[in-house]
Amino acid sequence: MNLAVAPYLLLVPYAIFLLLIGLFALFNIGHLVRYGARNSVGFFVTFVYVCGLAIIMFMTWRYMPALDWNEPVPLVPVSAKASF
Repeated sequence: MNLAVAPYLLLVPYAIFLLLIGLFALFNIGHLVRYGARNSVGFFVTFVYVCGLAIIMFMTWRYMPALDWNEPVPLVPVSAKASF
């Protein structure tokens, strides 16, 4: 029995994760603009957070076309034998 999953099924949870992280970043920036920051630490942390999100998005955009999204990924190696 060959147990495998198509990689494109992983795109949905990944897209939801990136959407939630992006909404959180917008929410954070909106609060900094609306209510003002008391010190520069808030701006620095938000800047680092947004830069990290931008790096993740860039790496995703850069490396996704190189993958074959129809090639199934085996979850259990074919050579593995069950020992009962």
